[in-house]
Amino acid sequence: MVESQHFPNPGSPWTGTHPENGNGSSPHAWGWPTPTWCCSTRWPPQRSDGSLVVGRGLPEPWVRSGQVISLANLPATDGRQTGLTIRTSGGSVTLTLTGDQPAGPVLFQLPAFVDNIVHASAGTVNEKTGTVTVVATVRTVTVQLTQLEPAS
Repeated sequence: MVESQHFPNPGSPWTGTHPENGNGSSPHAWGWPTPTWCCSTRWPPQRSDGSLVVGRGLPEPWVRSGQVISLANLPATDGRQTGLTIRTSGGSVTLTLTGDQPAGPVLFQLPAFVDNIVHASAGTVNEKTGTVTVVATVRTVTVQLTQLEPAS
Protein backbone atom coordinates (compact mmCIF):
# COMPACT_ATOMS: atom_id res chain seq x y z
CA MET A 1 0.00 0.00 0.00
CA VAL A 2 1.35 3.38 -0.96
CA GLU A 3 0.96 5.94 1.80
CA SER A 4 2.37 8.98 0.08
CA GLN A 5 3.30 10.16 -3.34
CA HIS A 6 5.94 12.61 -2.13
CA PHE A 7 8.85 12.57 0.25
CA PRO A 8 8.44 14.34 3.60
CA ASN A 9 8.89 18.08 3.59
CA PRO A 10 12.06 18.84 5.60
CA GLY A 11 10.73 22.36 6.29
CA SER A 12 7.54 21.09 7.94
CA PRO A 13 6.90 22.46 11.45
CA TRP A 14 5.63 19.03 12.56
CA THR A 15 7.89 16.73 14.54
CA GLY A 16 8.73 13.53 12.69
CA THR A 17 8.58 12.75 9.03
CA HIS A 18 5.19 13.32 7.43
CA PRO A 19 4.47 13.29 3.71
CA GLU A 20 4.16 16.67 2.06
CA ASN A 21 1.06 15.54 0.15
CA GLY A 22 -0.36 12.51 -1.56
CA ASN A 23 -2.57 9.78 -0.12
CA GLY A 24 -1.66 10.90 3.35
CA SER A 25 -0.33 9.21 6.38
CA SER A 26 -1.63 9.43 9.92
CA PRO A 27 0.72 7.51 12.18
CA HIS A 28 -1.04 8.97 15.22
CA ALA A 29 -4.23 7.14 14.14
CA TRP A 30 -2.60 3.76 13.50
CA GLY A 31 -3.12 2.72 17.12
CA TRP A 32 -6.91 3.10 17.01
CA PRO A 33 -7.91 0.07 14.91
CA THR A 34 -6.72 -2.51 17.44
CA PRO A 35 -8.53 -1.16 20.52
CA THR A 36 -11.61 -0.45 18.41
CA TRP A 37 -11.58 -4.03 17.13
CA CYS A 38 -11.07 -5.41 20.64
CA CYS A 39 -13.96 -3.40 22.05
CA SER A 40 -16.31 -4.23 19.20
CA THR A 41 -15.53 -7.95 19.35
CA ARG A 42 -15.29 -8.30 23.13
CA TRP A 43 -15.95 -11.85 24.09
CA PRO A 44 -18.29 -12.54 25.63
CA PRO A 45 -20.23 -9.43 24.64
CA GLN A 46 -22.54 -7.76 27.12
CA ARG A 47 -25.60 -5.97 25.79
CA SER A 48 -26.77 -2.57 27.01
CA ASP A 49 -29.58 -4.27 28.96
CA GLY A 50 -26.97 -6.19 30.98
CA SER A 51 -27.52 -9.55 29.28
CA LEU A 52 -24.40 -11.58 28.63
CA VAL A 53 -24.01 -13.44 25.31
CA VAL A 54 -21.77 -16.48 25.73
CA GLY A 55 -20.49 -18.69 22.94
CA ARG A 56 -21.66 -16.92 19.80
CA GLY A 57 -18.99 -17.07 17.14
CA LEU A 58 -16.80 -19.71 18.79
CA PRO A 59 -15.04 -21.78 16.15
CA GLU A 60 -16.49 -25.30 15.75
CA PRO A 61 -13.21 -27.08 16.72
CA TRP A 62 -13.33 -25.31 20.10
CA VAL A 63 -16.64 -27.00 20.90
CA ARG A 64 -15.87 -30.68 20.51
CA SER A 65 -16.02 -33.43 23.09
CA GLY A 66 -13.30 -33.06 25.70
CA GLN A 67 -12.64 -29.35 25.05
CA VAL A 68 -12.57 -26.76 27.84
CA ILE A 69 -12.71 -22.99 27.39
CA SER A 70 -12.16 -20.92 30.51
CA LEU A 71 -12.02 -17.16 31.07
CA ALA A 72 -11.67 -15.25 34.35
CA ASN A 73 -12.03 -11.68 35.60
CA LEU A 74 -13.91 -10.37 32.59
CA PRO A 75 -15.07 -6.78 33.09
CA ALA A 76 -18.84 -6.34 33.13
CA THR A 77 -21.30 -3.54 33.87
CA ASP A 78 -21.32 -1.70 37.18
CA GLY A 79 -17.75 -2.72 38.04
CA ARG A 80 -18.63 -6.40 38.13
CA GLN A 81 -16.23 -9.14 37.09
CA THR A 82 -17.32 -12.48 35.82
CA GLY A 83 -15.73 -15.68 34.66
CA LEU A 84 -16.93 -18.66 32.70
CA THR A 85 -16.03 -22.18 31.72
CA ILE A 86 -17.49 -24.07 28.77
CA ARG A 87 -16.84 -27.80 29.01
CA THR A 88 -17.88 -30.40 26.45
CA SER A 89 -18.25 -34.06 27.27
CA GLY A 90 -19.96 -36.73 25.21
CA GLY A 91 -23.07 -35.12 23.78
CA SER A 92 -23.36 -32.29 26.29
CA VAL A 93 -21.98 -28.79 26.75
CA THR A 94 -21.85 -27.22 30.22
CA LEU A 95 -21.53 -23.51 30.96
CA THR A 96 -20.40 -22.58 34.47
CA LEU A 97 -20.30 -18.93 35.54
CA THR A 98 -18.01 -17.66 38.28
CA GLY A 99 -17.39 -14.29 39.86
CA ASP A 100 -20.08 -11.64 40.15
CA GLN A 101 -23.62 -12.32 39.03
CA PRO A 102 -24.33 -10.83 35.57
CA ALA A 103 -26.56 -7.75 35.45
CA GLY A 104 -29.04 -9.53 33.19
CA PRO A 105 -29.89 -12.90 31.71
CA VAL A 106 -27.26 -15.13 30.11
CA LEU A 107 -27.77 -16.13 26.49
CA PHE A 108 -25.76 -19.30 25.87
CA GLN A 109 -25.39 -19.54 22.08
CA LEU A 110 -23.19 -21.92 20.16
CA PRO A 111 -23.34 -22.64 16.44
CA ALA A 112 -23.63 -26.34 17.41
CA PHE A 113 -26.90 -25.59 19.25
CA VAL A 114 -28.93 -24.61 16.17
CA ASP A 115 -31.59 -27.30 15.59
CA ASN A 116 -29.52 -29.67 17.74
CA ILE A 117 -30.74 -29.26 21.36
CA VAL A 118 -32.39 -32.21 23.11
CA HIS A 119 -32.65 -30.66 26.57
CA ALA A 120 -31.23 -27.91 28.80
CA SER A 121 -30.91 -28.29 32.56
CA ALA A 122 -32.19 -24.74 33.09
CA GLY A 123 -33.62 -21.84 31.17
CA THR A 124 -35.54 -21.46 27.95
CA VAL A 125 -34.46 -23.14 24.71
CA ASN A 126 -34.83 -21.56 21.26
CA GLU A 127 -33.76 -24.26 18.79
CA LYS A 128 -33.97 -22.02 15.73
CA THR A 129 -31.47 -19.48 17.08
CA GLY A 130 -29.49 -22.05 19.07
CA THR A 131 -29.96 -20.08 22.29
CA VAL A 132 -30.46 -21.23 25.85
CA THR A 133 -31.47 -18.24 27.99
CA VAL A 134 -31.03 -18.49 31.76
CA VAL A 135 -31.68 -15.95 34.50
CA ALA A 136 -28.65 -14.24 36.04
CA THR A 137 -28.86 -16.30 39.23
CA VAL A 138 -28.22 -19.59 37.39
CA ARG A 139 -24.55 -20.47 37.74
CA THR A 140 -24.48 -23.72 35.70
CA VAL A 141 -26.45 -24.96 32.72
CA THR A 142 -25.88 -28.18 30.79
CA VAL A 143 -27.18 -28.51 27.25
CA GLN A 144 -27.70 -32.01 25.84
CA LEU A 145 -27.26 -32.14 22.09
CA THR A 146 -28.53 -34.55 19.47
CA GLN A 147 -25.04 -34.64 18.01
CA LEU A 148 -21.70 -33.23 19.12
CA GLU A 149 -18.71 -33.47 16.83
CA PRO A 150 -16.24 -36.04 18.18
CA ALA A 151 -12.83 -34.93 19.40
CA SER A 152 -10.29 -34.76 16.62
